[in-house]
Amino acid sequence: MPTLSFIAITLLVTVVAGGATSFWVRRNRYRNLVRCAGLRALSAMRWREYSRFVVEGLQQRGFHPSRQQPDADRGQDADLLLIRGGHTWLLGCRQGLDSQMGTEAVERLARSVRLSEARGGVLATLGGFTPAARKLDMGVELIDGPALWSLVEPVLPDSLLEDVRAQAKGQIHREGLLGWLIAFLLGMALAWLLTPYLAADSAAPAAPIIGNGPDATTPEVQAPPEAAPPPLPDDLLRPVALSEEEQRGRVLDEISALPDVRHAGWATRSTLVVRLEHQADDALIDTICGILLPYPLVRDQRVQLQPPEGGGRVRFTQCALY
Repeated sequence: MPTLSFIAITLLVTVVAGGATSFWVRRNRYRNLVRCAGLRALSAMRWREYSRFVVEGLQQRGFHPSRQQPDADRGQDADLLLIRGGHTWLLGCRQGLDSQMGTEAVERLARSVRLSEARGGVLATLGGFTPAARKLDMGVELIDGPALWSLVEPVLPDSLLEDVRAQAKGQIHREGLLGWLIAFLLGMALAWLLTPYLAADSAAPAAPIIGNGPDATTPEVQAPPEAAPPPLPDDLLRPVALSEEEQRGRVLDEISALPDVRHAGWATRSTLVVRLEHQADDALIDTICGILLPYPLVRDQRVQLQPPEGGGRVRFTQCALY
């Protein structure tokens, strides 16, 4: 079953990464997707309809169609006549969406401009131009896909624009869902890697003293017993009809009742901590062992004799052998 840290890391990474991806897609991808869908729609039109939108777009830049036009049956090979400032211009419209027009197309339109004594030419394409074609300086303006969409978008019908934008929004939605899914998988992967380290850091190494009182906080101190335990009398080897927990409780009650003892408690199941009013002496040790020895389940446990602060050193003893 997933832990709380695993779920928390997964949700945090999913929300941060998914939200950032969704924001980036909506802010930076929408215009590009609209343009791509619009160019595809223009490429699917008949050439006459497509070239009409190009001419209408150029009218915003001062061009107007001439009444004298070449034979339209030539299709994309026909150069349309435009008028700007009383001078004739030639317009070449190419409809290949994935085409890359080279220097030959630019040079052909430039020759037509010279032969017709026109002022200049405009070559528009849904595709693009090669770097070599862009370097030519022959009096021909080049308009490729992105620039052409900016030119014709204001003159397109609202119905066409709505279809184009709907396609872009659908693609945005699909890419957004994909981004959230990837963010969720990334969150699960990071949680799977980080959860073991977080669990190890939060593990508690210390155990509290078992007993009653505010001072039951002394940790177990590893030190050898100071003296060998006294031999066990034969008459103490009798069975005691008490459970281990009952024996531990009785030992605490009897030792706590001693006049020189401030508090007694089990630090661990194998260490009994006795807090004293003064430094432990042999008589007190014998008294404590006399209490422990009748209880066979706890009499072999280690006893830590804790003097008051600044009152001496800690002593350890063991009243019976294992």
